[in-house]
Amino acid sequence: MMEDNGAITWSQLIGASSALTMLITGAFGYVLRAVGQQGKRIDEVNKKVEDHKVKVAEEYATTDVVIQIETRLTESINRMSDQLTGAMGHLTTRFEAMFSQVIDIARGKAE
Repeated sequence: MMEDNGAITWSQLIGASSALTMLITGAFGYVLRAVGQQGKRIDEVNKKVEDHKVKVAEEYATTDVVIQIETRLTESINRMSDQLTGAMGHLTTRFEAMFSQVIDIARGKAE
């Protein structure tokens, strides 16, 4: 029988060191797996962001296209305005001629 004098034996020290080493190794492995999983999630999110960027680039109009459309619409509106101005001028001339005839008839100058 051994006496217990309160001193730590080599076998106790090795056992405690082994347990502590396994605990640290297990915790480190857990942390590495968690970091790896988060890395995979980050990669998935980055892929989704890149896919969305490509979709936006394919589906949405560029600034040049918007400027071209704006220019064409402005030119079309200006042409319609010119046509309307010409038509109103023609109608005004015709109205003035008809009004002059009515006045002439009223004054008795009609032929």
